Amino acid sequence: MEVCPTEALTETPRFDIDMGIAQIDRTACYPWVNRGICGACVAICPLGNRAIKFKMWNQYQPIVQKDCVGCGLCVEVCPHPSLPIRIVARSEGTVMSHRV
Repeated sequence: MEVCPTEALTETPRFDIDMGIAQIDRTACYPWVNRGICGACVAICPLGNRAIKFKMWNQYQPIVQKDCVGCGLCVEVCPHPSLPIRIVARSEGTVMSHRV
């Protein structure tokens, strides 16, 4: 399919995109601190379980997978005011670490 006749824009397969990876702050994410059930990030993800899924059945703690492309939809739908999920460079990992 021709996307742009000048090739300024080209079609890229979804799984070839890499803008980073989602990282979760488990000290703030509602399910990780036992403040209720959420799952907004898992529900909105266009890549489904390939990118983010729940830790185990009946545990609504989100776990970011290696196939996350960093699109940021999870960040946009997170209801927590401090946004405990963010997009970072892959080298930073999927779980935020806190240093004292």
